[in-house]
Amino acid sequence: MVALVNTITRAAPRVLFVCGREPDYIRNRLLLHGLSQLYPVSVIASARPRYGERLASILPRLVHAAARTDLVVAGFLGQPIAILAALLLRKPVLLDAFVSVYDTLCLDRRTVPARSPLGQLAFVLDQKAMSRASLTLVDTECQRRFFSETFGLPRDHYHVHYLGPDPRLHRVRRELDTNSVTVVHYSSYLPLHGVEVITKAANLLRDEARIRFRLIGTGPRRQRAQSLARQLDVPNITFIDWLSADDLSYQIAQASIGLGGHFADNPKARRVIAGKTFQFLACGVPTIVGDCPANREIFTPGRDVVAVPMDDPTALAEAIRSLALNPRRCRELGAAGAELIRGYFTPARITANLRLAVDLALDRTRT
Repeated sequence: MVALVNTITRAAPRVLFVCGREPDYIRNRLLLHGLSQLYPVSVIASARPRYGERLASILPRLVHAAARTDLVVAGFLGQPIAILAALLLRKPVLLDAFVSVYDTLCLDRRTVPARSPLGQLAFVLDQKAMSRASLTLVDTECQRRFFSETFGLPRDHYHVHYLGPDPRLHRVRRELDTNSVTVVHYSSYLPLHGVEVITKAANLLRDEARIRFRLIGTGPRRQRAQSLARQLDVPNITFIDWLSADDLSYQIAQASIGLGGHFADNPKARRVIAGKTFQFLACGVPTIVGDCPANREIFTPGRDVVAVPMDDPTALAEAIRSLALNPRRCRELGAAGAELIRGYFTPARITANLRLAVDLALDRTRT
């Protein structure tokens, strides 16, 4: 069933939001919220567990709904959807390339060799989807450069739309324990997150009795991080499974220091901004990030974040120790970060950027 999210006016273009993963995934949810403030938006999605099953459920509904649609927005893992909508249904497409299949499998996780048949298939899937889309959304300027160079498309074919904070993780009053320093990181334990770097930094701070680490989440490399913690006999880390939105909000708000990242030093980690960075800053938590070009697109090291060299546990440990010893600096940094997020990610600014993207996608289709 096609779900109607919002109705504004018959004059507005009719937007069909179709995603290869559940609409509640953060990037989908934030895009959908912004678009629904501007246009009549309908949603086609599936909660089935496997991607193939989700596509099989989505595609017939997409074909049926296409006649009543002016623009298809292909959300998370929407590459096959973008190709079908553009080639077979002849619809203008705005593709969100928040996740590139080729980049994820071949360059970041390295589970598939880039020159293998599967790696080449992933490359072609991304390239065809981006080239057939009227416009492709990316999440940083660094990603725009990378995609343009990698897939051979002009830079103006890409439009930057930063992720921003998740309003679902509402602010909870900060009531910090002055007798301890709680360092919080949450992730899905992917290679670019660099949780092993955090684990090594925690080991370097093992004699700092006040400093405790909470690592929240599950994912492919959690077992590796836990094994490393056991091997080093790290006493100051607590591993916590995924939490509900309310519980995660509480953990963020009670953090003395937030670890935004990314802390691994690989190409993707240098091109993207961790979603948790936006969230910590929005909640006024003093935040440490990896010093990379993507983070410097928005954040100023020393003013609203602390930036450390990537893949450097010693530098990370020293940054944590320095903040732990300087509560005033923590307050100043947290306040500056929160002010930056409030000023940059206003509802008006978010919707204006999305309106521009939709206008560009539709205008390019008409020409």
